[in-house]
This record gives sequence, C-alpha cells and structure tokens, in this order.
Amino acid sequence: MEKQRFNKDFALLYAVLTFAGLFTLLTVAAVRKGDYWPYFFWKDSMDSSMDFYNSLEESKGDDIYENYKLIYPFPASVMLKATLLMVDDEALEGLPTDHSAVVGRRRTPHDPRTFQSMVIAHGIWFISYLLLMPCLVAYKFRHLGVAAYLTGMASVLSYGSLCALERGNIVCISAMLSAVFLFSYDSKRSWVRAVSVACLVLSFGIKLYPCIYGLILLDRKQYKEAIAAVLSGMTLFLGSMMLFGGFRILPLYLKNLSGFNAGEGDAIFYRYGIRGVAEHLFRYFLRMSLPCGDIATLVLPAVCFMVLIAAFCIHRRRWQKLFCLTLLMVLMQGESTDYTLCFFTPVLLIMIYDEGCLPGRLHIIYFYLTVLLVFILPYPTPPINDDRNMVLHRVDGVHLFICLSLIFEAAVSARAVTGYLIRTLRCSLLRTGSSQSQR
Repeated sequence: MEKQRFNKDFALLYAVLTFAGLFTLLTVAAVRKGDYWPYFFWKDSMDSSMDFYNSLEESKGDDIYENYKLIYPFPASVMLKATLLMVDDEALEGLPTDHSAVVGRRRTPHDPRTFQSMVIAHGIWFISYLLLMPCLVAYKFRHLGVAAYLTGMASVLSYGSLCALERGNIVCISAMLSAVFLFSYDSKRSWVRAVSVACLVLSFGIKLYPCIYGLILLDRKQYKEAIAAVLSGMTLFLGSMMLFGGFRILPLYLKNLSGFNAGEGDAIFYRYGIRGVAEHLFRYFLRMSLPCGDIATLVLPAVCFMVLIAAFCIHRRRWQKLFCLTLLMVLMQGESTDYTLCFFTPVLLIMIYDEGCLPGRLHIIYFYLTVLLVFILPYPTPPINDDRNMVLHRVDGVHLFICLSLIFEAAVSARAVTGYLIRTLRCSLLRTGSSQSQR
C-alpha cells in the first residue's frame, strides 16, 4: 500500500505539471495573439502537418526514393501507400515531379490540406494515437484509479507529442508502439511478450531508431524474443523493400538517409543529435563555434555512445537502462528534432510505475530531468523578428536538459567504474599482503 500511495502521488504530480504547462502555454498564446506558435512549434507557420501531407503526396508516384529522396523506412511507405486508398481521385491528380514541387504546393489550389479526404486520412492516423495512447497508459496504471486516467491524458500532451502532432509526423505512432513493448516485454504470459515484440518490429518499421530497445531483451537474457525480433524486423524491412524495386533501392535509401542527417546551416539549431547539442550550446552560451568541428563530428558520437552504453550496462534498474537507451537514441541521430522527445514519455511512466517512493537524491534527479524533457514548458521568447539570442529559446532549454542528462549519466558511470577499480585494487593488495605474510 505504501508503494502504491507513492506511485499515485508521483503519477498525479506528473499529470498536474502537464496540465499546468498546457494552461500556461495557452495563456501565453492568447496574450501574444497567436504569434507565439512559431516559437513553440516549427518556425514555418505556413506548412503545418507538412511531414504527413508531403509524404502522402510523394507516395503517389513511382520510384519515390529516387524522385523525392524519401527517408521513411519501406514499411512506413507501404502504410502511406495504403492510406492513399482512402483519398479521392481529385486529390490524387497532378503528380509533383520532386520534393521542392511538393513543398511549392502549399497555399495553392493543389495544397493537400484543401482536400477533405486528405484531411480525414490525416485525422485517422493521429486521432488513433490520441485515443489509444491514453487507453494504454490507463490500463497499465489501472491500479492507481483516477490517477491512471489523468496520466493517460497527460501522456499525449507532452512537448514531443504536441510537436509530432503539429508536424504531422508519425513518430508518435512509433512511440506508442514502443510503449506497448516497454510496458509488456517482460510479461509472464508468452502471448503478451509476442505482441510486445510485434509492436517493437512495427515501431522499427515506422522509424528505424526504436530498434535500440532490443538491447533490453539481450540484457534480460530473453534470447528467444530477441531472435524473433531480429528475424521479424528483417522480414518486414526486406519484404516491403521488394515492393519498391528490391535490393537496388537499398543503397539509394541509405544515401537519402545519410544526406538528410548531414544537413548544415541554420538547421543545426533544431537538432538534438550530440553534435547539434554541442554546437548549439557553444554558440549560445560561449558565443563561439564548436572547436575542431570536423574532429568533434567524429569524436562526440563515439564518446556519447561509449558513455551511454557503459551506463546501460552498469545500471540495475529497468527505467535507468531505458533512460540511457532513449537518450542514446535521440543523441546518435544527426537530424533528431523535437518530436523524438515523445519517446521519453513511456520511460517516465515506467519510472513512476516501477519505483513508488523514489528513494534517494539520485532517483529524484532522474525523475525531474525526465519531466523537464517531457512536459510542456513555454519558454519566454522575443517578439517576431527580434534577436533570438537575447532570451532562452525552446531549443536552448531542451539542449541544456539533454546535455545535463548526458553529463549526469557520465558522472554515474565514472563513479561506478572508479568504485569498481578501487575495490579491485584493494582486493588485489589484500591478496598480495596475505600471500607475503604466509611466506
């Protein structure tokens, strides 16, 4: 009962923080007469839900990976092709020649947002997320009563989720499927574990990076599930690839993906990859570029990978391991942006569910770091067209929290490794002293 009471308290705290953040956001937006939205969401206010509509437009044609430089995995493209079955003929007319032609259709008679069937197709995808994710969380937390329903509603109001919904990016569907896996991969019932593995594979089919959660299966020695996940994922990926031209299209897809992740210029400010975080913090707080840029591009991801994998191996609790994997998933991407933060939501919920009383300072630090990455925090921003460097921007804040999380993980890992080395050295000295005394 004591643990359940603390579970409920922290679940309610998360829900209250979320609703308070939402109320503050709406108040700020009302005071600013709506000109705040380009600061909180994406700066291009004329292209809302672009990730969905543009991808759906590009899915009309043939050779979509060659003509439109598509970066969605092949299973996701199959899903988009299937979505086109719900779109009427009028909306399907006029095939754009390339990606720039697709973007150029906004605010024209050919803009997909002006067609009813396109808007309904968009609604089906994202209303499904808004309905199913709260139900999933409420079922997982059902022993908490009313707190379960409040937490369920809060789960779709996170900063990452709102950004995904505004961009029309189906990463939120991938995050929901990942949540099913994270909530049930260790179930005692075999069919539940099978469903969880299937959800992980589907999540990987929509966005590649959730495959990193498969490491948790190896960590728990669930080798059967790990093998099933690998084989199922390969079958889904290669099988759907055959629908787009077979193996000849794979190098082109990888080229599109690497080209997208290697973008330069102002886009660096909106990336949450490790290089983007470091570059932004140097420019914002130190007013200088990242030293040794080319070398840093190679060294920083390697250091980040080693630190978080070491932390993953050192940590004992499930939520700590998942926090490391999620942080690694965000930081190792070149073009990771706001909406990938929605993957932190199930990690926070597992943290609340697993650890009722959050004993000790370490656990409380983890809790609040994750809350800062998840809940809605409307940062103060300058008026439109003013110097953005004068105040803290939303990206500055998130970069700072991610950097603090990485430093915290590095400190925890260093402490654990140092303690292990000291204990090993002490045991070695004791054995040496004992052998000398016996002589």
